[in-house]
Amino acid sequence: PVPGKVSEVPDELREQVICRKFNIVDRVWKAPTSVTLPRVPAVSEDAMLPENAWMRLPHIAVNGMTNCGKSTLINHILRWTYAAKASSVPGRTKSIDFYCINNRFVLVDLPGYPDPEELAHQGVLKKWEAHWQDLVLTYLQMCADGEYDLRLMLQLQATQRRPSLSCRRFVKEMKEKELPLLLVLTKDDQLKKPNEER
Repeated sequence: PVPGKVSEVPDELREQVICRKFNIVDRVWKAPTSVTLPRVPAVSEDAMLPENAWMRLPHIAVNGMTNCGKSTLINHILRWTYAAKASSVPGRTKSIDFYCINNRFVLVDLPGYPDPEELAHQGVLKKWEAHWQDLVLTYLQMCADGEYDLRLMLQLQATQRRPSLSCRRFVKEMKEKELPLLLVLTKDDQLKKPNEER
């Protein structure tokens, strides 16, 4: 490989991480509150591999405003229609869900944050402020402290909407904690004039 240049991932390696035909997806943990987030136990060098070895695998997390297409993206990536439940109802994801994928990495599905300016999101806003905000911020802090090995946060943004105040706050939090972030634009099929609006 050329220094400073990103090389293509070999097909055989890619297939070991995400298979095009079939993936072993195991929902290993559901954390509805910050105190229920899994804590990685210490393991001595001579210990056998524990049952909770998945906790030491690298994380890829998916985040975004409620109804921005997180579940659809997760299901598409995993080639599995029902890994995450897609819904048009705001606030469907009420916990941080941890999925162990092919015993290679952990996909983390974060609850969507609301848009305070949207009337339909007002009920979700109360739940976010009361429970989910602390849950998500605690997860981010645990990643920043090295308790979890977060390799990438996929930050979803619907193309037909401007980034909300909540979105900008979240991105700022990620930058302050120096966590890896990738912006993913979604729902461009809902644009009235796709070529112009993109």
